[in-house]
Amino acid sequence: MSNNEYQDRVTRKRTREHLKIEFEQKIKTSSPSNLSEARIKDEVDSYEIFYDTTKTANGSESNGEIVTNETVEMSSPKKTRIKKEVKFEGPPANWDQVYQSIKEYRLGINAPVDTMGCARLAEQANEVVTPQTSRFQTLVALMLSSQTKDQATADAVNNLRQKLLGGLNIQSVIDTDERILDECISKVGFHKTKAKWIKQAAITCKEKYNGDIPNNIEDLMKLKGVEIKESELMSMFTALPIDLGGAKLKTQKRLA
Repeated sequence: MSNNEYQDRVTRKRTREHLKIEFEQKIKTSSPSNLSEARIKDEVDSYEIFYDTTKTANGSESNGEIVTNETVEMSSPKKTRIKKEVKFEGPPANWDQVYQSIKEYRLGINAPVDTMGCARLAEQANEVVTPQTSRFQTLVALMLSSQTKDQATADAVNNLRQKLLGGLNIQSVIDTDERILDECISKVGFHKTKAKWIKQAAITCKEKYNGDIPNNIEDLMKLKGVEIKESELMSMFTALPIDLGGAKLKTQKRLA
């Protein structure tokens, strides 16, 4: 093989191969040495790069690295929370049969929820504990119960009741540093976030609801950490009337 034939063969092997990478968003570009240094900011559709078997963008020898003269910029899309209107369409057709079956089954079984469920954790209203305080304690228990076992929730409520000056009530939560609240509830899931939400809820209850909890689904769900499940249980445990998207569930009595 002559030298000219050898050079021709080497030259053909060194030609660039085009690779096309598809993105779901549109990109905007301006000049890094390789793709790993690219910063992602704008939205992109697709964009073409080269796979160079011989040279880098600077002209130095390379063994198969991706080179480009463009900077990729793309910002990740932000998640937006969509609130859906809650409509009450009535119970399922066979709900009473299912309920009776569960009730009969539970007669011979003791579960943690029977003694440590959120409905059991609040102090009963008396000469010392006001109905407003009792309801707030139930609200706190429900906020703590998400992603948490009943035992851990019960321990957290008891810690708050014992360690907060004046017990667990709206004012004591407002007066207590958030770090102390976090220490009291450290065994529950997402305790740091819940400590912040409980403090915010206490402030809201004092400033907007005259030292009591909201008495409807819509306002309860405006509190961070309170969703539809917690709101419905709150109405059951505290005997408050509750508006479910136009359908009103009235209780036998309302605590004053």
